[in-house]
Amino acid sequence: MKRLGLLSVVSVSFLALAGCSSDTGVPEADADEVSSIESALESNSGGFEAKDEAPDFADDEVSQLVGFEPRFADGTNFLAQAPVAARTYKLVLLWGHLPKADDASTAQPVPQKIDWSGSITVDAGAIALTETLRFDDKDSVSPRTDPKSIAFSSRTYPAVDGLVLKVAVPAGAQMLHFRTTALDADIDLSTLARDVGGVAPLGDGRNALAWVGFPDAPGCTNGFVFGHWSKLKPGIGKLKGTVLDDEGKRIGRAKGIWGFAKAKGKKVFFGKYIASEGGHRGLFGGTYDEGAFNGLWGNRASGEGGGLRGFYSDGYDKTDTKGVWLGRYAEPCAR
Repeated sequence: MKRLGLLSVVSVSFLALAGCSSDTGVPEADADEVSSIESALESNSGGFEAKDEAPDFADDEVSQLVGFEPRFADGTNFLAQAPVAARTYKLVLLWGHLPKADDASTAQPVPQKIDWSGSITVDAGAIALTETLRFDDKDSVSPRTDPKSIAFSSRTYPAVDGLVLKVAVPAGAQMLHFRTTALDADIDLSTLARDVGGVAPLGDGRNALAWVGFPDAPGCTNGFVFGHWSKLKPGIGKLKGTVLDDEGKRIGRAKGIWGFAKAKGKKVFFGKYIASEGGHRGLFGGTYDEGAFNGLWGNRASGEGGGLRGFYSDGYDKTDTKGVWLGRYAEPCAR
């Protein structure tokens, strides 16, 4: 399994490798675009400026990103049934086409149809569902009666499905159980105070469960980023995504670049995020490798602001069906 910090994932059941081609054709990269990104990677800000932009950066690829929506969201306040002393966590779970990152090669595994139907449970406390991702007409969340359990039907091909959850659990019962037809995994929520999340691979070279999250902390602004980590050619590419608040609601957009900066001797990424109407909100950037990224969120140039951590699974497609960018950001807490 991929480790992002110290992860706790156990009881993972594997599917056999499917008998199909391991990768698809590679599109030809735009030489001018690649050259421009290579030059920008050597700068201190990736070429991004602290100024307002048009909504969605006036970029069709950004405006067409698939996002989370409140379909199947709870109509009942299940968290009210949690113990008074319970601690609350916010997290995003994604499952589906998430092959191991291989950004320095031409590899691009072919998606595979997978049935992920199952449940998410806790031993004590309660779970609230606030948003879903890509749940189409054949997918569903079962009507809920038990605050400790969410049952769902989900099949992925070629992309990913996902949920945004709020989980309230008492001390000593902080395990979240993911039990599906494809894979079983246990997530130790208590580690989210220290670690960004984790990735549990299915074992077929294509699919995985991934999650990011954090404990709810009054006075602190935390949220999520989700979108596309696209590869123009081996070792260099772009990222674009949606900025979400701590309950999965869209509050802005993000756009950036990534690649190996020769003068710096390391793999770096840079980007900018804006409000939904285009107002400048901050610059971000840091380093990445082997499917994980870690950087600053806010004023990257001066080192002020918060942090940005998460994972990526690269791909060539211009849509976000291949190449996933998922992370969490944290802004400085109020004093």
